[in-house]
Amino acid sequence: MEVNRLGAFTDFRSGTSKDIYTTALMTSVPRELSRDLTAHDERLDFPLQPYDQIIVREIPEYQLQNMVYIGGEVQYPGLYVRLSKDEKISSLVERAGGVTAGGSIAQASLKRPNKENVRLNLARALVYLRRAPI
Repeated sequence: MEVNRLGAFTDFRSGTSKDIYTTALMTSVPRELSRDLTAHDERLDFPLQPYDQIIVREIPEYQLQNMVYIGGEVQYPGLYVRLSKDEKISSLVERAGGVTAGGSIAQASLKRPNKENVRLNLARALVYLRRAPI
């Protein structure tokens, strides 16, 4: 984030406006504040004035949460937030309570938006669950 202020308005009341300059009050938010919204830094304690320009930049590594839908023969069908970019399907099935007794792993399918269905060997993916401690 960056806050820029025109210097003319600080001297405007004294009658002079010929010394117009731009001051950068802050050029970046301290990294610890970008992770913890309850943190406080005195460098951020200044009142905004008319004509201040605030520029907020994108955080390059930031992504909105991705949701997946797990339906069919699992204990708790519904929407789940992916916990990481590389979360395994076995983890999602485990979070959904596992496959019910009436479910058929052989008939499982994976669908991605705007793409063809993906071949899925759910039995092979779930082998990890059977070996992993609970």
